[in-house]
Amino acid sequence: MRPFGLNIRNPVFVVSSITVILSVLFALAFQEGATEMFGALRRWLTPTFHNHQNELLHSLLRGNARSH
Repeated sequence: MRPFGLNIRNPVFVVSSITVILSVLFALAFQEGATEMFGALRRWLTPTFHNHQNELLHSLLRGNARSH
């Protein structure tokens, strides 16, 4: 299936699009709750990904990064 030229047979596309649509609908329906929830999510995500980014950078600089 290729509507708009997109390959949507991949299950990741379907899961991602549903997640985005539900997040937007939640934010529109419950603006105050969404503000608190997305703020808490940002406070958790920022240091978490920052730590992972630093670990990866140090591994790359040492030359022993794990292959995926």
